Order: sequence, then structure tokens, then C-alpha cells
Amino acid sequence: MKNVIFVMPTISCGGAEKALIELLNNMDYSTYKVDLMLFRKDDMYYQNQIPKEVNILENDDATKLAFDHVKHLIKSPLFIKKINVVLCRIWQTSISKIYKIFRIHKHYYDWKTLRKYVPNLKNEYDVAIGYLEGNAIYYVADKINAKKKIGFFHTNYKKAGFNKSFDLDYFRRINCLYAVSESMANELKEIIPEISEKIRAMPNILNVSNIQMKANEEIEFDNQYEGIRIISVGNLRYVKGYDLAIKSCKILKDKGYKFKWYVLGEGKERGNLERLIKQNNVEDMFILLGLIQNPYAYIKRSDIYVQLSRYEGLSTTVREAKILQKPIVITDCPGMKEQIEDGKTGSITSYEPSDIAMKIAELIDDIELKTKYINNLYEERDNNSIEEQMKILYNEL
Repeated sequence: MKNVIFVMPTISCGGAEKALIELLNNMDYSTYKVDLMLFRKDDMYYQNQIPKEVNILENDDATKLAFDHVKHLIKSPLFIKKINVVLCRIWQTSISKIYKIFRIHKHYYDWKTLRKYVPNLKNEYDVAIGYLEGNAIYYVADKINAKKKIGFFHTNYKKAGFNKSFDLDYFRRINCLYAVSESMANELKEIIPEISEKIRAMPNILNVSNIQMKANEEIEFDNQYEGIRIISVGNLRYVKGYDLAIKSCKILKDKGYKFKWYVLGEGKERGNLERLIKQNNVEDMFILLGLIQNPYAYIKRSDIYVQLSRYEGLSTTVREAKILQKPIVITDCPGMKEQIEDGKTGSITSYEPSDIAMKIAELIDDIELKTKYINNLYEERDNNSIEEQMKILYNEL
């Protein structure tokens, strides 16, 4: 039996976290003994979905402090004893917030200083997997003793602000680096040709039959409303382009279209988005529903799926909307546009709200176009079994 460890910052509600949960639920536990290391355990959205066979490691005090929120550190009984770690985290959090305020796309390297305080993991493994770009990969490279080390990238390297001069040493110390789409893998090979032979593509595992089953569950979803339903799914973050959605919504409203646009997700941008919704006078039709345990039932009962991300690794929600054969509108974004053939299985738009509104209006007005997308999505539906998808991973373990 092989000993495998997955390293992940959290299992909060997000695409990479969701992909990890799907993977863990389909592991062969007669062949693999699996540990899971989480840097933080304050946001355990998927906790109840972690298989009982997975051993969640208990972190030592130094590791807990190194990755905890500053508000928790200040109250910690270890505040004085570990003051260097606390001051480091306060500084890093301040820099990170400044970057967010000014929309600076630069990955801030917490790890450069934190690694001095974080001890090596005592356990030894056959395989160690950093399942998210950044600190998870750095930790695997620096702090784990394993025969084989694997990293995963779930986002666009350039647009997320990563830096080759920092990353190259870490990438050289892992055996392979998986990107979750072919376009991401090709981009990484161009940016970091020194390790191109280690870079491969492995899409996140999706349980198609499970998605279809959950989509059929009965739900209460604004049941009295009989008009057009537009839906978007994803955390409320700037990168997801909800500000563009609100402006597009305003244009469609002014043109006299009758619809409601629902957003499933939660995040730090909620306050900004609520202000923008009010400023554009679309409170009656742009609705933030928050986190929903079963988004598939909502997608199925909607007419159009819209995803306006500024960048993506490989959009899981677009893949899910395709499985449920929804007419789709996406931005011209790597990680999404490779999933859609413009004019055949969906519509690809620029980032201009007027263009976005026009593409949505076409699907509202043109029933034949909408039907064409639905039929073509049915023809190219994903029938890959879980077993076939897992074989790709097993070949590396």
C-alpha cells in the first residue's frame, strides 16, 4: 500500500477544493493510504464530504500560526512565544490587502519568510501532492520527505501574478506539474521551458452521473417567477467579472428585456457588488443567492448560463453547465474558451458590457440558436467514466 499526502490551504468553497473532494471520494483506498494536510481549518465548507478513509493531519503550533488569520493570531496564547511569526503574518496580510485594494495582480510570496518558521513534516511518503499553486507546492518541495512530488496549477500563471524567478527552484524539485487544461499546460511550457518535460495537463475529475442526479432534485427556486432565468456560479471575487455582469444586466434592462439574473456564490466582493447593483438600479433582477449546496438543480432550472471570468485555469462551472446542456455565454478567456466552440456550443464575448449584453440578448431572442447550442452540447456530452479519469492520476502515483 502506498502512502500519499495531499496538501491544500483550506477546503473552503471553491473550484480547486471541490475538485479535490471529488478526487478523494474516488480514490482506491485498498491501494492508497491517504493523509490530508490543511493549512487552515476555520473554513471547512466541504468537511462532511471528506471520505472517512482520509486522515486529516493535526498541525503543530508553528504551522498553525504561520497560516492562521491575523485576527486569530492576536488572540492566541502563543502570541508572545511566537511573536516573530505573528509580526510576519501581520506584515504579509497588510501587503496582500494593499494589492487587493489597487487590483495589483501579483502573487505575494508568504512562503519566502514563513518557511523559516514552519518545521519539516516528520512523516515519510511515497507521493506528496501540492494540490494548489503557491504555498501548497512550496511546502511539498521544502518540508515533506517523499519519493515523488507532484504539483497542481488551477489558475492562469501570468494573470495570477506568479513569478518565474521565485518558482523555478521549487518546480525543479518536484517530479511533475499538472495544469488543469491544455492551454494552461502550453502556457506554462512557454513561460518555464526549463521544466517543460515535467508539465502535463489533467482536467479536474467530474462525476457526470452524480451531477445529473443532483440536477433532478426538487428545489425552491423563485418558483412563482416564469420569465427568463440567467445564472452564474462562482465565488464573489473580482476575477469572476460580476461587475461586468451587473453592467450588462443594466443594459439589458434598459432595452426592455424581462429576466432575472441569479448568482450562486459568496465572497469578499459582496459589499462592492451590492453597491454596484444599487447604483445600476437592478436590485429587482440581479440577485445574489449566496452559497448553495446543490447548484446543479439551479443550473438545470435556468435558461442561460453566463461566466464572465477575467481568467481561469479550467472553469469547472462551465464544464458542469455543458453537462446539463445549458446555452452558455463566456468571455474570451483561456480555461473557458477552449471548452466552447463559438456559435456552435455557446457564445464567446469580449469583456465589454455592451458585447456581453448583445450575446445574451441573442439567446433570449433567437430560440433556434438556443436549441442549436443545446443539441450540440448533447452530441458532445462528456461520457468519460470516473474510473477512466482516475487512471490518469494513478499512472503518476
